[in-house]
Amino acid sequence: MAHPIRLKRYSVETEAGWHSYALDSDLVALVGAVNTGKTSFFEGVAYTFGAEPVWPVAMDRFVHRVETEVLLGGQHVRLRRSVRGANRQVELLEPDGTLTEILPLKDADDTGRTTLSQWLLDALSLSNLLGTARRGRKPVTFNELLDFVYVRQSTIDQKIAGHRADRPSALRQTLFELLFGLSTPDLPALEAELRGVSDTIRQLTQDQASISTFLNASTATNLDAIQADIARATEEHEAAERRLKVIEAELTALTGAAEPLRAALRQAVDEAEAAHRRASSARRALSDSENSVDQLRKRLEKAHKPVLQCLHCHTDLSRRTLPATACPLCTETKTDLAAATALLQQQLDAARDRVVQGQARVAEAEKAAAAADARVGDLQQRLDEATRRLIAPHADQLADARVAVAEAAARLQSLQRLVEPHQRLRTLKEQLREAEERRAELTEARKDLIASYAVRRSDVLDSLNDIFGDVVAEMDLPWYAGDARIDRDTYLPIVDGQGVERLGGGTRAAVTVGYHVSLLRYLLTNRVGDLPTFLMIDSPTKNVGRNDWDTRFAQRIYSSFVDFVTARAGAGITTDPFQVVVADNDLPASVRGHVLVHDFDHDRPLIPGLRNPHAAEQSSD
Repeated sequence: MAHPIRLKRYSVETEAGWHSYALDSDLVALVGAVNTGKTSFFEGVAYTFGAEPVWPVAMDRFVHRVETEVLLGGQHVRLRRSVRGANRQVELLEPDGTLTEILPLKDADDTGRTTLSQWLLDALSLSNLLGTARRGRKPVTFNELLDFVYVRQSTIDQKIAGHRADRPSALRQTLFELLFGLSTPDLPALEAELRGVSDTIRQLTQDQASISTFLNASTATNLDAIQADIARATEEHEAAERRLKVIEAELTALTGAAEPLRAALRQAVDEAEAAHRRASSARRALSDSENSVDQLRKRLEKAHKPVLQCLHCHTDLSRRTLPATACPLCTETKTDLAAATALLQQQLDAARDRVVQGQARVAEAEKAAAAADARVGDLQQRLDEATRRLIAPHADQLADARVAVAEAAARLQSLQRLVEPHQRLRTLKEQLREAEERRAELTEARKDLIASYAVRRSDVLDSLNDIFGDVVAEMDLPWYAGDARIDRDTYLPIVDGQGVERLGGGTRAAVTVGYHVSLLRYLLTNRVGDLPTFLMIDSPTKNVGRNDWDTRFAQRIYSSFVDFVTARAGAGITTDPFQVVVADNDLPASVRGHVLVHDFDHDRPLIPGLRNPHAAEQSSD
């Protein structure tokens, strides 16, 4: 199934506006000297796809935004992202520039928003296929897919599909198998469950060992014997409680003679409580009377004082002259001030009388409460003495019965505490048995699933080996002995029995290019597989010299794929939509006629008008 990615246009925005580069061609090349913006071009495209860029300071200083117009599956969109600041979102626009959505790089607040990665995978119809793959505990994102179709200059001689070439990678292998039909989404999910069950078995085994060690150090190691002891201890505890109840009932009967005293004590307690309530009520009434006296006294004191300052504006009133009968506050002359003052004095005297009466009532109530308390104490003492005389002959018997109940309860609790670890151990053993059965089922299911793809796997890898062998032969690597293949376990390239990491620098980069080109040629030749038919390669001739032999070697690297495309077109063979974009310092003349070329130099870099960004940076310090 074809999943095409086709770059239509790439644009950068500076102070002067937008500057665009058309890319709508099967084969595109960015050609120019070092430090003219070729790698920044590729990093900008990856940046709009959600990757974190590795680009020079000029991009941060002089570029505001970058935009990639692209065909993804059947969708034609523009992806725009700001370069300034820690921008964690991408604008999704229609081809005419209409904003349709803002896609976050991550759903940081877990609101369920569609992320850029999810949108890209949905657009390519790859969400279901890659949905079960995991990077650690996190789901795979578009960035992991991008590693298969973007070969970076910085790692072209170090990594294969974004992972170190000198060591296996479970994630790379899982993605390779899914993208080339060597597995199904069910397998990663099954393997994830298998890993989870294995982790559970490991934890259950550790827990079981810990409890077993504890129990082995205990004298009670047999659960059946402990449960028998618990049954006996329960019977003993119940018998002791019955014996205690019998003794208490007998003593209650013996102390019936003291019942009149108990009744008198209950009545005395009720009377004492009532006396205390009356005393409390008298104290509250006394407090109210005292407050009334205090308020009236303050009002009377104010009535005899002249008003020396206005309460509103604070004007000095000490020099004003008022009639003798005028109110010193409101200056009303018709008021009988003497009568008002006399009335206040009468009210104050009455309140003071109420205080005296209240004090007498409080004293009387408190005296009555004290007498009631004394009667309660006397009756309690008499009851205690009568009870002691009746119970004394049976005190030891009662104490022994209570001790027997306490001892039986303590023994029962002690035995019950021993049961829990035994029961926990039994539960762990049962859980472990179930987990081991589930692991066996999953292991068998995984084995069957892998076996069901064995024929398909063999066919795919045989075809890939043939294509990779042809590509390497066309490159005519130095000292090549004729053995080029893709490892059937790691899916990494092997040349003359050596992994990429053991080859020379230029050869290492060439083999990496040949590997990715072989994957694309397989997709176009067989028209199967789910890896997007798109490839960006930055500096395919990295570490290749400039002598005659190296120049011919570089030409063969390019010609390998160009000749493949032109030969198929000449033979009338239809291929699925594809695009290859490369960036390099130079391009063989024989290849230029087949490629859309953008030439860059120091007078015409990626960022128009830019001269020396480093000098600008230094002068601003």
